[in-house]
Amino acid sequence: MEKTSRDLTGSVFGRLTVVEYAGTGRWRCSCECGGEACCLTSNLKKGNSKSCGCANREARFKHGMSKTPVYKAWQMMRDRCENSANPHFHNYGGRGIAVCERWQEFSNFLADMGMRPKGFDIDREDNDKGYEPGNCRWVTRKRNMNNLRGNNRIEYDGQSRTVPEWAEILGMHEETLRHRVNRGWTAERAIETPIQRKNPSKYSVRQRLRKPSSQ
Repeated sequence: MEKTSRDLTGSVFGRLTVVEYAGTGRWRCSCECGGEACCLTSNLKKGNSKSCGCANREARFKHGMSKTPVYKAWQMMRDRCENSANPHFHNYGGRGIAVCERWQEFSNFLADMGMRPKGFDIDREDNDKGYEPGNCRWVTRKRNMNNLRGNNRIEYDGQSRTVPEWAEILGMHEETLRHRVNRGWTAERAIETPIQRKNPSKYSVRQRLRKPSSQ
């Protein structure tokens, strides 16, 4: 074996672990991704060689996907779980909801979830568990809003519905109804108190609930 200034066997440089000396100033290295690389001593020490090339491929892949809906969903998912400055952090990372280690890498998230359908958001089946394979799915934005933790459910006339569902039935702005509930109004008062509108319905709330759907 040629003499070298230092035996690098076992040393770690980025994703690379040096396996053995390959001669002529080069080292055979194994990469975290399972690949291999043969690198010059100088490139390893200067930090010019940090992977078998997979890091560059992933960077190009991310750049090409950075404008897509699925990439934005991945970014927002991580941000609300990991960025304490995010306005929704208290409902996610602040209460222990985390993104699993596998999904820290976008390519793994894409492989597990697939492309994001138009008008769909990521949803957790169990809101007390984190973002991980088996607990997440793509759902319509409306359904996702109904599944949100903290969505008030209102019991009225024998029916239990979320604030968004009641607001749609009543033709009322969701925030108006939510504001009433948060002020401590009873279900009857919150739902039955008229709101000013240009074309008021001739039906009472209970009549509208029993009115057959036009669909």
